[in-house]
Parts: sequence; structure tokens; C-alpha cells
Amino acid sequence: MALQPIGIIHSPHQQPQDCPIQPAQAAQARGRVEILAAYEAGLQCSATIR
Repeated sequence: MALQPIGIIHSPHQQPQDCPIQPAQAAQARGRVEILAAYEAGLQCSATIR
């Protein structure tokens, strides 16, 4: 199986071991997910799913 990225995660946590186990331990940390243009249309409906 070959995997292809659909985007990039921008996070203050650079290494997996830097990531907190519980989100409450990093409540002030901010990040964002950048979706590659080729996949934006296919993910439009996911914005309304909660």
C-alpha cells in the first residue's frame, strides 16, 4: 500500500515525543492543518461533521 499526504500539519510540537498525551496539558498550543488544493473539494463536507 502506498500512502500519499493530503496536507501538512503545522504544530509547535516538532517531535512525536514532544506532544502531550492529554490535550489539556497543551491548552495554549496552537496549530493548523493545511489541506493540499487537490483534496479540498473532497473534504468540504467534513467541515460540517462534528
